[in-house]
Amino acid sequence: MLSLTFMLGSITANAESSNDTITEAHNLVNEIIDFKLSQTDSNSVQEWIDGDLTENAGKSSEWYIFSLSRYGDYDFSAYNKALSDYISSDNRITSSSALKYALVMASSGSTDDFISETADSATGKQGVMSYIYGLHLLNNEYGENTETTAEAIGELLGLQKNDGGWAIMGDIGETDATAMAVQALAPHYNENDTVKNAVDKALLLLSERQLEGGDYASYGVPNPESTGQVLTALTSLGIDPITDERFIKNGNNLIDGLKIYRNDDGSFSHEKGKDYNETSTVQALYSLISYIRFSEGKTPLYILEKEDEATEDTPPVTSAEEAPVTDDNNVTENIADNSSRKADYRLPACLGIAGAAVVAAVVLILLKKGKKQNFIAVAAIAAAGIIFVLVTDFRNADDYYGSITEKDNPVGTVTISIRCDTIVGKSDAEYIPDDGIVLKDSFLIEENETAFDILVEAAKKHSIQLDYSGTAGTIYISGINYIYEFDFGDLSGWMYLVNGEKPSVGCDGYKLSDGDNIEFLYSCEMGNDLD
Repeated sequence: MLSLTFMLGSITANAESSNDTITEAHNLVNEIIDFKLSQTDSNSVQEWIDGDLTENAGKSSEWYIFSLSRYGDYDFSAYNKALSDYISSDNRITSSSALKYALVMASSGSTDDFISETADSATGKQGVMSYIYGLHLLNNEYGENTETTAEAIGELLGLQKNDGGWAIMGDIGETDATAMAVQALAPHYNENDTVKNAVDKALLLLSERQLEGGDYASYGVPNPESTGQVLTALTSLGIDPITDERFIKNGNNLIDGLKIYRNDDGSFSHEKGKDYNETSTVQALYSLISYIRFSEGKTPLYILEKEDEATEDTPPVTSAEEAPVTDDNNVTENIADNSSRKADYRLPACLGIAGAAVVAAVVLILLKKGKKQNFIAVAAIAAAGIIFVLVTDFRNADDYYGSITEKDNPVGTVTISIRCDTIVGKSDAEYIPDDGIVLKDSFLIEENETAFDILVEAAKKHSIQLDYSGTAGTIYISGINYIYEFDFGDLSGWMYLVNGEKPSVGCDGYKLSDGDNIEFLYSCEMGNDLD
Protein backbone atom coordinates (compact mmCIF):
# COMPACT_ATOMS: atom_id res chain seq x y z
CA MET A 1 0.00 0.00 0.00
CA LEU A 2 2.83 2.35 0.89
CA SER A 3 4.53 1.43 -2.39
CA LEU A 4 1.35 2.14 -4.37
CA THR A 5 0.89 5.49 -2.60
CA PHE A 6 4.47 6.43 -3.42
CA MET A 7 4.00 5.50 -7.07
CA LEU A 8 0.81 7.53 -7.38
CA GLY A 9 2.45 10.49 -5.69
CA SER A 10 5.40 10.24 -8.09
CA ILE A 11 3.12 10.13 -11.14
CA THR A 12 1.16 13.15 -9.88
CA ALA A 13 4.38 15.07 -9.23
CA ASN A 14 5.68 14.28 -12.72
CA ALA A 15 2.39 15.40 -14.29
CA GLU A 16 2.45 18.66 -12.36
CA SER A 17 6.08 19.21 -13.30
CA SER A 18 5.28 18.59 -16.96
CA ASN A 19 2.35 21.01 -16.86
CA ASP A 20 4.57 23.62 -15.26
CA THR A 21 7.14 23.17 -18.02
CA ILE A 22 4.52 23.53 -20.75
CA THR A 23 3.30 26.77 -19.16
CA GLU A 24 6.88 27.95 -18.86
CA ALA A 25 7.53 27.15 -22.53
CA HIS A 26 4.47 29.20 -23.55
CA ASN A 27 5.72 32.08 -21.41
CA LEU A 28 9.18 31.94 -22.96
CA VAL A 29 7.70 31.95 -26.47
CA ASN A 30 5.44 34.88 -25.69
CA GLU A 31 8.35 36.80 -24.14
CA ILE A 32 10.37 36.34 -27.35
CA ILE A 33 7.43 37.53 -29.42
CA ASP A 34 6.90 40.54 -27.13
CA PHE A 35 10.60 41.37 -27.44
CA LYS A 36 10.41 41.32 -31.25
CA LEU A 37 7.22 43.40 -31.27
CA SER A 38 8.95 46.01 -29.15
CA GLN A 39 12.13 45.88 -31.24
CA THR A 40 10.20 46.41 -34.48
CA ASP A 41 7.68 48.92 -33.08
CA SER A 42 4.82 46.56 -33.90
CA ASN A 43 1.52 46.69 -32.01
CA SER A 44 0.55 43.09 -32.83
CA VAL A 45 1.92 39.91 -34.31
CA GLN A 46 -0.02 40.53 -37.52
CA GLU A 47 1.47 44.01 -37.79
CA TRP A 48 4.93 42.51 -37.27
CA ILE A 49 4.26 40.00 -40.06
CA ASP A 50 2.89 42.58 -42.49
CA GLY A 51 5.59 45.10 -41.62
CA ASP A 52 9.12 44.15 -40.62
CA LEU A 53 8.93 40.46 -41.54
CA THR A 54 7.43 41.16 -44.96
CA GLU A 55 9.97 43.92 -45.64
CA ASN A 56 12.80 41.48 -44.89
CA ALA A 57 11.37 38.51 -46.79
CA GLY A 58 14.20 36.40 -48.19
CA LYS A 59 16.78 38.08 -45.95
CA SER A 60 16.12 37.51 -42.27
CA SER A 61 12.43 36.75 -41.69
CA GLU A 62 12.11 33.12 -42.67
CA TRP A 63 12.51 31.28 -39.38
CA TYR A 64 10.31 33.79 -37.58
CA ILE A 65 7.59 33.26 -40.17
CA PHE A 66 8.02 29.49 -39.92
CA SER A 67 7.80 29.69 -36.10
CA LEU A 68 4.67 31.83 -36.12
CA SER A 69 3.00 29.59 -38.70
CA ARG A 70 3.45 26.64 -36.31
CA TYR A 71 2.25 28.54 -33.25
CA GLY A 72 -0.79 30.59 -34.20
CA ASP A 73 -3.30 31.48 -36.90
CA TYR A 74 -2.11 34.48 -38.91
CA ASP A 75 -2.39 35.88 -42.42
CA PHE A 76 0.90 35.42 -44.26
CA SER A 77 -0.29 36.51 -47.71
CA ALA A 78 1.71 39.77 -47.74
CA TYR A 79 4.87 37.96 -46.67
CA ASN A 80 4.43 35.20 -49.25
CA LYS A 81 4.00 37.73 -52.03
CA ALA A 82 7.14 39.56 -50.89
CA LEU A 83 9.11 36.31 -50.74
CA SER A 84 7.93 35.37 -54.24
CA ASP A 85 9.10 38.81 -55.41
CA TYR A 86 12.48 38.28 -53.77
CA ILE A 87 12.92 34.83 -55.31
CA SER A 88 11.90 36.04 -58.77
CA SER A 89 14.34 38.93 -58.67
CA ASP A 90 17.38 37.02 -57.38
CA ASN A 91 19.10 34.42 -59.58
CA ARG A 92 21.86 33.80 -57.06
CA ILE A 93 19.80 31.70 -54.63
CA THR A 94 21.59 28.50 -53.67
CA SER A 95 19.91 25.11 -53.40
CA SER A 96 19.85 25.14 -49.59
CA SER A 97 18.36 28.63 -49.50
CA ALA A 98 15.75 27.73 -52.12
CA LEU A 99 14.71 24.69 -50.07
CA LYS A 100 14.46 26.82 -46.93
CA TYR A 101 12.28 29.36 -48.75
CA ALA A 102 10.08 26.58 -50.11
CA LEU A 103 9.65 25.07 -46.65
CA VAL A 104 8.64 28.40 -45.14
CA MET A 105 6.24 29.11 -48.00
CA ALA A 106 4.64 25.70 -47.48
CA SER A 107 4.24 26.26 -43.75
CA SER A 108 2.67 29.68 -44.26
CA GLY A 109 0.00 28.58 -46.70
CA SER A 110 1.41 29.32 -50.13
CA THR A 111 0.61 26.96 -53.00
CA ASP A 112 3.23 28.43 -55.31
CA ASP A 113 4.63 25.88 -57.79
CA PHE A 114 8.09 26.92 -56.56
CA ILE A 115 7.65 24.62 -53.54
CA SER A 116 7.27 21.33 -55.40
CA GLU A 117 9.66 22.35 -58.16
CA THR A 118 12.33 23.08 -55.56
CA ALA A 119 11.71 19.80 -53.74
CA ASP A 120 12.35 17.94 -57.00
CA SER A 121 15.25 20.00 -58.31
CA ALA A 122 17.25 21.16 -55.27
CA THR A 123 17.19 18.25 -52.82
CA GLY A 124 20.73 17.00 -52.32
CA LYS A 125 22.34 19.57 -54.61
CA GLN A 126 24.35 21.27 -51.86
CA GLY A 127 25.48 18.77 -49.28
CA VAL A 128 23.91 17.57 -46.05
CA MET A 129 21.73 20.63 -45.42
CA SER A 130 20.07 20.37 -48.81
CA TYR A 131 19.16 16.75 -48.04
CA ILE A 132 17.73 17.78 -44.66
CA TYR A 133 15.64 20.67 -45.97
CA GLY A 134 14.65 18.69 -49.04
CA LEU A 135 13.50 15.75 -46.94
CA HIS A 136 11.29 18.05 -44.86
CA LEU A 137 9.49 19.04 -48.06
CA LEU A 138 9.30 15.47 -49.31
CA ASN A 139 7.94 14.30 -45.96
CA ASN A 140 5.05 16.68 -46.58
CA GLU A 141 4.44 15.20 -50.04
CA TYR A 142 5.81 18.09 -52.06
CA GLY A 143 7.40 17.18 -55.36
CA GLU A 144 6.26 14.95 -58.18
CA ASN A 145 9.06 12.37 -58.17
CA THR A 146 7.85 9.59 -55.87
CA GLU A 147 11.31 8.00 -55.76
CA THR A 148 12.98 11.15 -54.44
CA THR A 149 12.03 10.55 -50.80
CA ALA A 150 13.62 7.11 -50.59
CA GLU A 151 16.69 8.39 -52.43
CA ALA A 152 17.03 11.37 -50.08
CA ILE A 153 16.76 9.11 -47.03
CA GLY A 154 19.40 6.78 -48.43
CA GLU A 155 21.77 9.60 -49.29
CA LEU A 156 21.35 11.26 -45.88
CA LEU A 157 21.99 7.95 -44.10
CA GLY A 158 25.10 7.53 -46.24
CA LEU A 159 26.45 10.82 -44.88
CA GLN A 160 26.33 9.63 -41.26
CA LYS A 161 29.76 9.68 -39.60
CA ASN A 162 31.34 6.79 -37.74
CA ASP A 163 30.52 8.37 -34.38
CA GLY A 164 26.80 8.37 -35.21
CA GLY A 165 26.52 12.05 -36.07
CA TRP A 166 26.29 14.20 -39.16
CA ALA A 167 28.48 17.17 -40.11
CA ILE A 168 28.53 19.97 -42.63
CA MET A 169 32.28 19.49 -42.93
CA GLY A 170 34.83 17.08 -41.47
CA ASP A 171 34.61 13.53 -40.10
CA ILE A 172 33.37 14.31 -36.59
CA GLY A 173 29.63 14.56 -36.01
CA GLU A 174 28.39 18.06 -35.16
CA THR A 175 25.64 18.50 -32.59
CA ASP A 176 23.56 20.87 -34.72
CA ALA A 177 23.83 18.94 -37.97
CA THR A 178 23.17 15.65 -36.17
CA ALA A 179 20.03 16.96 -34.49
CA MET A 180 18.79 18.47 -37.75
CA ALA A 181 19.34 15.19 -39.60
CA VAL A 182 17.33 13.39 -36.92
CA GLN A 183 14.50 15.91 -37.36
CA ALA A 184 14.30 15.11 -41.08
CA LEU A 185 14.49 11.34 -40.52
CA ALA A 186 12.02 11.30 -37.61
CA PRO A 187 8.86 10.55 -39.68
CA HIS A 188 10.49 7.33 -40.92
CA TYR A 189 11.80 6.13 -37.55
CA ASN A 190 9.03 3.63 -36.82
CA GLU A 191 8.69 2.27 -40.34
CA ASN A 192 12.28 1.88 -41.51
CA ASP A 193 14.69 -0.25 -39.48
CA THR A 194 17.73 1.28 -41.15
CA VAL A 195 16.57 4.74 -40.20
CA LYS A 196 15.78 3.57 -36.65
CA ASN A 197 19.28 2.14 -36.17
CA ALA A 198 20.92 5.28 -37.53
CA VAL A 199 18.79 7.59 -35.37
CA ASP A 200 19.36 5.48 -32.23
CA LYS A 201 23.10 5.80 -32.79
CA ALA A 202 22.73 9.56 -33.20
CA LEU A 203 20.65 9.80 -30.01
CA LEU A 204 23.39 8.00 -28.08
CA LEU A 205 25.91 10.56 -29.33
CA LEU A 206 23.63 13.47 -28.44
CA SER A 207 22.99 12.07 -24.98
CA GLU A 208 26.71 11.74 -24.32
CA ARG A 209 27.38 15.32 -25.41
CA GLN A 210 24.80 17.00 -23.17
CA LEU A 211 26.37 19.28 -20.56
CA GLU A 212 25.64 19.39 -16.82
CA GLY A 213 23.41 22.43 -17.27
CA GLY A 214 21.18 20.53 -19.69
CA ASP A 215 22.55 22.53 -22.64
CA TYR A 216 24.92 21.70 -25.49
CA ALA A 217 28.12 23.08 -26.93
CA SER A 218 29.26 23.42 -30.51
CA TYR A 219 33.00 23.53 -31.18
CA GLY A 220 33.63 23.99 -27.47
CA VAL A 221 31.20 26.90 -27.03
CA PRO A 222 28.02 26.20 -24.99
CA ASN A 223 25.08 27.82 -26.78
CA PRO A 224 21.28 27.75 -27.10
CA GLU A 225 21.21 26.99 -30.83
CA SER A 226 22.65 23.49 -30.38
CA THR A 227 20.40 22.96 -27.36
CA GLY A 228 17.33 24.02 -29.33
CA GLN A 229 18.14 21.74 -32.25
CA VAL A 230 18.35 18.73 -29.92
CA LEU A 231 15.07 19.76 -28.27
CA THR A 232 13.42 19.89 -31.71
CA ALA A 233 14.92 16.53 -32.67
CA LEU A 234 13.59 14.75 -29.57
CA THR A 235 10.11 16.21 -29.85
CA SER A 236 10.03 15.32 -33.55
CA LEU A 237 10.59 11.70 -32.50
CA GLY A 238 7.93 11.86 -29.79
CA ILE A 239 10.51 11.72 -26.99
CA ASP A 240 9.65 13.75 -23.90
CA PRO A 241 12.77 15.83 -23.18
CA ILE A 242 11.58 16.59 -19.65
CA THR A 243 11.30 13.00 -18.46
CA ASP A 244 13.70 10.98 -20.64
CA GLU A 245 16.67 10.20 -18.37
CA ARG A 246 19.06 10.08 -21.33
CA PHE A 247 18.65 13.82 -21.70
CA ILE A 248 18.69 14.95 -18.08
CA LYS A 249 22.09 15.83 -16.65
CA ASN A 250 22.63 16.79 -13.03
CA GLY A 251 18.87 17.26 -12.71
CA ASN A 252 18.73 19.67 -15.67
CA ASN A 253 16.73 19.05 -18.84
CA LEU A 254 16.86 20.74 -22.23
CA ILE A 255 14.44 23.52 -21.27
CA ASP A 256 16.68 24.27 -18.28
CA GLY A 257 19.66 24.31 -20.62
CA LEU A 258 17.92 26.69 -23.00
CA LYS A 259 16.99 29.13 -20.23
CA ILE A 260 20.67 29.64 -19.38
CA TYR A 261 20.91 31.96 -22.38
CA ARG A 262 17.72 33.95 -21.83
CA ASN A 263 18.14 37.70 -21.32
CA ASP A 264 15.95 39.82 -19.05
CA ASP A 265 14.17 41.34 -22.06
CA GLY A 266 13.05 37.91 -23.31
CA SER A 267 15.66 37.58 -26.05
CA PHE A 268 18.45 34.98 -26.13
CA SER A 269 22.23 35.35 -26.38
CA HIS A 270 24.69 33.05 -28.12
CA GLU A 271 26.82 32.82 -24.98
CA LYS A 272 25.67 33.07 -21.38
CA GLY A 273 25.49 36.68 -20.20
CA LYS A 274 26.19 38.20 -23.62
CA ASP A 275 24.04 40.53 -25.70
CA TYR A 276 20.99 39.60 -27.76
CA ASN A 277 21.69 37.38 -30.76
CA GLU A 278 19.20 37.08 -33.63
CA THR A 279 19.98 33.48 -34.56
CA SER A 280 19.95 32.34 -30.94
CA THR A 281 16.59 34.00 -30.34
CA VAL A 282 14.76 32.61 -33.35
CA GLN A 283 16.12 29.08 -32.85
CA ALA A 284 15.06 29.19 -29.20
CA LEU A 285 11.63 30.32 -30.43
CA TYR A 286 10.95 27.47 -32.82
CA SER A 287 12.48 24.79 -30.59
CA LEU A 288 10.17 25.84 -27.74
CA ILE A 289 7.25 25.81 -30.17
CA SER A 290 8.30 22.28 -31.18
CA TYR A 291 8.12 21.23 -27.53
CA ILE A 292 4.72 22.89 -27.09
CA ARG A 293 3.33 21.13 -30.16
CA PHE A 294 4.62 17.79 -28.84
CA SER A 295 3.13 18.44 -25.40
CA GLU A 296 -0.25 19.38 -26.85
CA GLY A 297 -0.44 16.31 -29.10
CA LYS A 298 0.00 18.19 -32.37
CA THR A 299 2.09 17.13 -35.33
CA PRO A 300 5.88 17.58 -35.11
CA LEU A 301 7.30 20.98 -36.02
CA TYR A 302 8.20 20.00 -39.59
CA ILE A 303 5.10 17.95 -40.40
CA LEU A 304 2.57 20.37 -41.84
CA GLU A 305 -1.16 19.80 -41.67
CA LYS A 306 -3.79 21.34 -43.91
CA GLU A 307 -5.55 22.75 -40.87
CA ASP A 308 -2.35 24.59 -40.02
CA GLU A 309 -2.08 26.19 -43.43
CA ALA A 310 -3.53 29.52 -44.48
CA THR A 311 -6.63 29.38 -46.65
CA GLU A 312 -5.72 32.17 -49.01
CA ASP A 313 -3.73 31.36 -52.08
CA THR A 314 -0.73 33.46 -52.94
CA PRO A 315 -0.32 33.98 -56.69
CA PRO A 316 3.20 33.52 -58.02
CA VAL A 317 5.00 36.65 -59.12
CA THR A 318 7.30 36.43 -62.10
CA SER A 319 9.17 39.69 -61.84
CA ALA A 320 10.01 42.32 -59.29
CA GLU A 321 12.39 45.14 -58.63
CA GLU A 322 14.32 44.72 -55.40
CA ALA A 323 14.81 48.05 -53.68
CA PRO A 324 16.48 49.21 -50.47
CA VAL A 325 14.12 49.19 -47.49
CA THR A 326 14.14 52.20 -45.20
CA ASP A 327 12.21 53.07 -42.06
CA ASP A 328 12.77 55.25 -39.03
CA ASN A 329 14.55 52.55 -37.07
CA ASN A 330 16.41 50.44 -39.58
CA VAL A 331 18.17 50.76 -42.90
CA THR A 332 19.03 48.03 -45.36
CA GLU A 333 21.40 49.22 -48.05
CA ASN A 334 22.93 47.62 -51.09
CA ILE A 335 25.72 49.81 -52.39
CA ALA A 336 25.95 47.87 -55.63
CA ASP A 337 22.89 49.62 -57.02
CA ASN A 338 23.57 50.07 -60.72
CA SER A 339 20.74 52.52 -61.33
CA SER A 340 21.77 55.28 -63.73
CA ARG A 341 21.39 58.75 -62.20
CA LYS A 342 22.50 62.08 -63.56
CA ALA A 343 25.36 63.60 -61.61
CA ASP A 344 24.12 67.13 -62.34
CA TYR A 345 20.51 66.48 -61.40
CA ARG A 346 20.15 69.26 -58.80
CA LEU A 347 19.62 72.33 -61.04
CA PRO A 348 17.15 70.65 -63.44
CA ALA A 349 15.28 69.13 -60.50
CA CYS A 350 14.99 72.47 -58.70
CA LEU A 351 13.85 74.22 -61.87
CA GLY A 352 11.31 71.45 -62.42
CA ILE A 353 9.89 71.88 -58.92
CA ALA A 354 9.71 75.65 -59.31
CA GLY A 355 7.98 75.25 -62.67
CA ALA A 356 5.46 72.83 -61.20
CA ALA A 357 4.73 75.35 -58.44
CA VAL A 358 4.06 78.07 -61.02
CA VAL A 359 1.73 75.77 -62.95
CA ALA A 360 -0.10 74.91 -59.72
CA ALA A 361 -0.54 78.63 -58.95
CA VAL A 362 -1.96 79.29 -62.44
CA VAL A 363 -4.38 76.39 -62.02
CA LEU A 364 -5.55 77.82 -58.70
CA ILE A 365 -6.22 81.17 -60.35
CA LEU A 366 -8.14 79.58 -63.24
CA LEU A 367 -10.23 77.57 -60.77
CA LYS A 368 -10.87 80.79 -58.83
CA LYS A 369 -9.23 79.32 -55.75
CA GLY A 370 -6.47 81.90 -55.56
CA LYS A 371 -6.66 82.36 -51.84
CA LYS A 372 -3.57 83.48 -50.01
CA GLN A 373 -3.33 80.32 -47.94
CA ASN A 374 -3.44 78.13 -51.07
CA PHE A 375 -0.50 79.99 -52.61
CA ILE A 376 1.38 79.73 -49.33
CA ALA A 377 0.80 75.93 -49.28
CA VAL A 378 2.10 75.56 -52.86
CA ALA A 379 5.16 77.65 -52.06
CA ALA A 380 5.87 75.63 -48.91
CA ILE A 381 5.65 72.32 -50.77
CA ALA A 382 7.93 73.61 -53.53
CA ALA A 383 10.43 74.94 -50.99
CA ALA A 384 10.50 71.58 -49.17
CA GLY A 385 11.09 69.78 -52.46
CA ILE A 386 13.95 72.09 -53.43
CA ILE A 387 15.59 71.71 -50.01
CA PHE A 388 15.36 67.92 -50.30
CA VAL A 389 17.05 67.99 -53.70
CA LEU A 390 19.82 70.26 -52.45
CA VAL A 391 20.70 68.12 -49.42
CA THR A 392 20.70 64.77 -51.24
CA ASP A 393 23.60 63.32 -53.16
CA PHE A 394 22.33 60.88 -55.76
CA ARG A 395 25.07 59.69 -58.05
CA ASN A 396 25.32 57.21 -60.85
CA ALA A 397 27.43 54.07 -60.54
CA ASP A 398 30.34 55.53 -62.53
CA ASP A 399 30.55 58.50 -60.18
CA TYR A 400 30.29 56.34 -57.06
CA TYR A 401 32.50 53.36 -57.81
CA GLY A 402 36.23 53.61 -58.36
CA SER A 403 36.50 56.85 -56.43
CA ILE A 404 38.95 57.29 -53.56
CA THR A 405 37.96 59.08 -50.38
CA GLU A 406 40.26 62.01 -49.68
CA LYS A 407 41.44 62.21 -46.06
CA ASP A 408 42.86 65.47 -44.81
CA ASN A 409 44.03 64.30 -41.39
CA PRO A 410 45.18 60.67 -41.58
CA VAL A 411 46.43 59.09 -38.36
CA GLY A 412 47.66 55.81 -39.79
CA THR A 413 47.23 53.00 -42.29
CA VAL A 414 45.29 49.74 -42.03
CA THR A 415 44.94 46.72 -44.27
CA ILE A 416 41.67 45.02 -45.13
CA SER A 417 41.01 41.66 -46.75
CA ILE A 418 37.76 40.00 -47.75
CA ARG A 419 37.92 36.23 -48.18
CA CYS A 420 35.57 33.34 -48.83
CA ASP A 421 37.98 30.39 -48.81
CA THR A 422 35.43 28.18 -47.04
CA ILE A 423 33.12 28.02 -50.07
CA VAL A 424 35.66 27.66 -52.88
CA GLY A 425 34.63 24.62 -54.88
CA LYS A 426 31.16 24.45 -53.34
CA SER A 427 29.57 26.50 -56.09
CA ASP A 428 30.39 27.39 -59.68
CA ALA A 429 29.05 30.92 -59.23
CA GLU A 430 31.24 33.41 -61.07
CA TYR A 431 31.29 35.83 -58.15
CA ILE A 432 33.20 33.34 -55.96
CA PRO A 433 36.94 33.83 -56.70
CA ASP A 434 38.94 30.68 -57.44
CA ASP A 435 41.43 31.54 -54.68
CA GLY A 436 38.79 32.80 -52.26
CA ILE A 437 40.25 36.31 -52.19
CA VAL A 438 37.66 38.98 -52.89
CA LEU A 439 39.90 41.88 -51.88
CA LYS A 440 43.14 42.84 -50.19
CA ASP A 441 44.18 46.48 -49.93
CA SER A 442 45.48 49.21 -47.61
CA PHE A 443 43.75 52.44 -46.60
CA LEU A 444 44.56 55.57 -44.68
CA ILE A 445 42.43 56.13 -41.60
CA GLU A 446 41.33 59.21 -39.75
CA GLU A 447 40.62 59.43 -36.05
CA ASN A 448 37.57 57.40 -34.88
CA GLU A 449 37.11 55.56 -38.18
CA THR A 450 35.75 52.04 -37.77
CA ALA A 451 36.18 48.68 -39.47
CA PHE A 452 32.82 49.26 -41.12
CA ASP A 453 33.93 52.64 -42.50
CA ILE A 454 36.90 51.00 -44.21
CA LEU A 455 34.74 48.15 -45.53
CA VAL A 456 32.40 50.65 -47.19
CA GLU A 457 35.36 52.62 -48.54
CA ALA A 458 36.94 49.46 -49.93
CA ALA A 459 33.67 48.34 -51.53
CA LYS A 460 33.29 51.73 -53.18
CA LYS A 461 36.86 51.85 -54.46
CA HIS A 462 36.85 48.32 -55.89
CA SER A 463 33.18 48.18 -57.05
CA ILE A 464 32.30 45.36 -54.65
CA GLN A 465 28.65 44.70 -53.83
CA LEU A 466 27.84 45.22 -50.15
CA ASP A 467 24.57 44.57 -48.30
CA TYR A 468 24.09 45.61 -44.70
CA SER A 469 21.32 46.56 -42.32
CA GLY A 470 20.84 48.21 -38.95
CA THR A 471 21.39 51.57 -37.33
CA ALA A 472 24.49 53.06 -35.70
CA GLY A 473 25.98 50.55 -33.30
CA THR A 474 24.01 47.61 -34.73
CA ILE A 475 25.22 47.36 -38.32
CA TYR A 476 24.98 43.80 -39.63
CA ILE A 477 26.74 42.62 -42.80
CA SER A 478 24.42 40.29 -44.68
CA GLY A 479 26.18 40.07 -48.04
CA ILE A 480 29.46 40.91 -49.73
CA ASN A 481 30.21 40.32 -53.41
CA TYR A 482 26.77 38.65 -53.79
CA ILE A 483 27.66 36.04 -51.15
CA TYR A 484 24.99 36.13 -48.46
CA GLU A 485 24.34 34.72 -45.01
CA PHE A 486 22.69 31.27 -45.06
CA ASP A 487 23.72 30.70 -48.70
CA PHE A 488 25.81 27.74 -47.54
CA GLY A 489 23.81 26.48 -44.60
CA ASP A 490 22.04 27.78 -41.51
CA LEU A 491 25.37 28.49 -39.80
CA SER A 492 26.90 30.41 -42.67
CA GLY A 493 27.56 34.14 -42.89
CA TRP A 494 30.13 36.92 -42.67
CA MET A 495 32.25 37.66 -39.61
CA TYR A 496 35.18 39.98 -39.06
CA LEU A 497 38.51 39.85 -37.23
CA VAL A 498 40.98 42.56 -36.30
CA ASN A 499 44.58 41.45 -35.87
CA GLY A 500 43.42 37.84 -35.84
CA GLU A 501 40.94 38.30 -32.98
CA LYS A 502 37.14 38.53 -32.97
CA PRO A 503 36.19 41.88 -31.38
CA SER A 504 33.42 42.04 -28.79
CA VAL A 505 31.66 44.86 -30.69
CA GLY A 506 30.15 45.11 -34.14
CA CYS A 507 32.26 46.26 -37.07
CA ASP A 508 30.77 49.76 -36.90
CA GLY A 509 31.77 50.02 -33.24
CA TYR A 510 35.42 48.99 -33.55
CA LYS A 511 37.63 52.09 -33.79
CA LEU A 512 40.80 51.46 -35.74
CA SER A 513 44.43 52.15 -34.89
CA ASP A 514 47.49 52.48 -37.10
CA GLY A 515 48.66 49.10 -38.37
CA ASP A 516 45.41 47.19 -37.74
CA ASN A 517 44.70 44.22 -40.00
CA ILE A 518 40.95 43.86 -40.76
CA GLU A 519 39.56 40.61 -42.15
CA PHE A 520 36.01 39.98 -43.32
CA LEU A 521 35.67 36.21 -43.66
CA TYR A 522 32.83 34.00 -44.82
CA SER A 523 32.17 31.04 -42.56
CA CYS A 524 29.93 28.03 -43.05
CA GLU A 525 30.07 27.05 -39.37
CA MET A 526 29.75 30.22 -37.31
CA GLY A 527 33.50 30.80 -37.47
CA ASN A 528 34.51 27.30 -36.46
CA ASP A 529 35.78 26.46 -39.94
CA LEU A 530 38.20 29.38 -40.05
CA ASP A 531 41.90 28.87 -39.41
